[in-house]
Amino acid sequence: MAKPRLPIGISPLTAILALAPYIIVTFAYTLFRKQVSHDIGGAGTTELEIINGLSTAGHAFGALVGADLINRCKQRQLFLICEGLFIFSCALALDRAQSPGDRRTAGA
Repeated sequence: MAKPRLPIGISPLTAILALAPYIIVTFAYTLFRKQVSHDIGGAGTTELEIINGLSTAGHAFGALVGADLINRCKQRQLFLICEGLFIFSCALALDRAQSPGDRRTAGA
């Protein structure tokens, strides 16, 4: 049985919706640049631009790998694996944020 084809307008709409979180975060970064610089130890303009460039490269690499994985793997399995990794990383970040030996407060 042949796969049903989606209307041609769905693909550009999906691409735009996929870029929306990145656009929002990039815009928010420009609003909070001074605070981010202060929070990471007084980074200068060059360091912040390098961080911004690396985040852009990471987003592009993630989008390419994601598109390749969708073509190679079953989408349901891929979705469940990604959700599991997301939950694990959130729990890890939460544990790190609540650890008593946080290096930002240890020397203060």
